[in-house]
Amino acid sequence: ATRNARRRIPIRSQTQDRLLRRDRQYRATTNLLVSNSDVNELMKTVLGNAVELVEATGGFIGLYDKDGQEFVLHDGIGVSPNLFGSGLVCQDGPLHKVYESGEIYQAADVWWESVLEPEAEKPVLTSMLLVPLKPGRQVKGVLAAAWKPAGKVIIQEDAEILRQFSDLAFFAMDRLQAQVKIQHMAYYDVLTELPNRAQLNQKIGQELERARSGKSAGILLFIDID
Repeated sequence: ATRNARRRIPIRSQTQDRLLRRDRQYRATTNLLVSNSDVNELMKTVLGNAVELVEATGGFIGLYDKDGQEFVLHDGIGVSPNLFGSGLVCQDGPLHKVYESGEIYQAADVWWESVLEPEAEKPVLTSMLLVPLKPGRQVKGVLAAAWKPAGKVIIQEDAEILRQFSDLAFFAMDRLQAQVKIQHMAYYDVLTELPNRAQLNQKIGQELERARSGKSAGILLFIDID
């Protein structure tokens, strides 16, 4: 009985340490979210903390387009950087299944390396856990973790950690979309979608700075169409 008790003490201590670390990282990420932190840095923090806590070898975060036909990678670990900002077709595969079902997707597949690491010579089985980002019924994006090579026994706690951080990820993504929209409204005409005077003044200012530093030269012509 004494021997069994000694065995349980280290296990209990490890569990407590893991829970404390999870709580600290979640609180730290939440503090970044409520502050005016850079959204890109916030996304990296959300993804990095989630991947670290579930002890994964990789992960990614991104958004679907409005029809769920394409998925745009925002950030990733163990993912080809060339894919960041590009659209992945979602007609089938894990991303399609998450979008259609709105549920967590778990599998061991070669999809990860085939799609996200195209440079890999020979794709290997990778354990994956994909959690949907959704404020309601509509799936907006995915927070995913992967373990390579496959063999990791994914437990309920892993899913709970990703789900917890997916809430933070969605709010961060929502803020990013709002910033992009505001940026567009500031520099493009609402009716014509053409660059407006504010953007013209900004571009002129940039070119004048380049000209003053000797990096460029040119002339500016105004045409009065009235």
